[in-house]
Amino acid sequence: PGDAGAAPGRPLGAAIRRLDVLPGEVAYAQGFVGTEEAAQLAAAVEARPFVALHGRLLQNYGGVPHLSGTICEPLPEFLRGLAIRLRESGAFGHDPPIAPDQALVNKYGPSQGIAAHNDGENFKPRAAIVSLNSYAVLRFFRPEAATLDSPEGPSAAAKSPSRGHEVGSVLLEPNSLLVFAGAAYEELTHAIDPVETESIEGVANWDLLSPELRAAGQIKREERLSLTLRNVARVQCVVDLEHDYVAPDIREEMARRTVWWRRAISQ
Repeated sequence: PGDAGAAPGRPLGAAIRRLDVLPGEVAYAQGFVGTEEAAQLAAAVEARPFVALHGRLLQNYGGVPHLSGTICEPLPEFLRGLAIRLRESGAFGHDPPIAPDQALVNKYGPSQGIAAHNDGENFKPRAAIVSLNSYAVLRFFRPEAATLDSPEGPSAAAKSPSRGHEVGSVLLEPNSLLVFAGAAYEELTHAIDPVETESIEGVANWDLLSPELRAAGQIKREERLSLTLRNVARVQCVVDLEHDYVAPDIREEMARRTVWWRRAISQ
């Protein structure tokens, strides 16, 4: 289903393939992280505390995204190498090359998913998802309502009663990278269904899948880690709590925003 050719005229790495059957810019890479690196990333994530939400567990790095300007913090060491690789691949631009400054880690059980949503105005309109441990199908929708819903905290988005018309899907394989931007980010919502087994027929990256996967026609989900990396839309300031002096008022504001964010994402 559809041509999954190399992105013409774009600086994306050779292993990252443009999926032209989807609106906007959607690109995919199998094995973007190696087996050893994936195991190290998963171990580092599991060693840190999660925030428990309905249907998933969550970690946030880089500061709490905020429309008035994010108080940015350096990504933890275990994510910096991945951010550099994404910069070098051109996934976040090439003139100049840009590295993501914010990361959200979701942990899903075998039959857990996430409702259709848009990542909202707190971020620049480009996202990269690195999947670890298991498969999942990410579905893109064109919402029927004019407003979009973000489960990551308040933005200009409001809840939509329907996820609308599905325009395409991508199979996220373990260790893979998905990048989406433009209309795919700004005009569409995306979701993962809360199912343990799902069909992969018709996914936009079908031609890239192994003969064994295509023959099976479906995947069985296991526990999965999803690392979503982005750039915040506005930066208020950059602080390093481990190495820099941070004024008390900034520390208080960071603590206040953390409470606000945890309350918002739990609603």
